[in-house]
Amino acid sequence: MSSPVEVGFATLAGRARAMMAAANVPPEHRRAMFPKACLHATTIDGLVPETIDGTTKTRYEWFHGHPPKWLNDLQQFGSAGTVVIKNRDIVPKSQNRGVTCVFVGFKANQAAGTYSMWDLATKGTHVTHDVTFLGGGHWTFDATQAL
Repeated sequence: MSSPVEVGFATLAGRARAMMAAANVPPEHRRAMFPKACLHATTIDGLVPETIDGTTKTRYEWFHGHPPKWLNDLQQFGSAGTVVIKNRDIVPKSQNRGVTCVFVGFKANQAAGTYSMWDLATKGTHVTHDVTFLGGGHWTFDATQAL
């Protein structure tokens, strides 16, 4: 018989795989995105409601005493968004000032509206407030294609 902790790990890993499948993450990118998907699955697991003594609150609220600050900023894992890249150099007006990235979660202990966005080109993560989500679209996962 498995312990509740072992079952919990398997459940979160299954949620991470489901989020990547729903976001159409191709197999060649899943290994890099799996830790980010697991972290996001763990984060949103705190939104599961629990009833104690007739009072229903999320797990996060029971533990911290208040709702999470990112609650109103939820996005679907894998959503495409343009991240503003701040350059100190003078950039011509016709040159792009942002890069299209993938939403992979929230950064812990940051202000509301702070997103963690994965850049396919650099394989790095941008933690930023300056994101414009591209309505209703997931990333195409083709570096040569624009959204």
